[in-house]
Amino acid sequence: MESGDRKEPVCLMWTNNHQVKETGSPSD
Repeated sequence: MESGDRKEPVCLMWTNNHQVKETGSPSD
């Protein structure tokens, strides 16, 4: 259960980083 709770915030950070990269690279 602990692993799942830890994965939750990690996934959020990953999505945030991905979204920022996508928004910052609209030329792609």
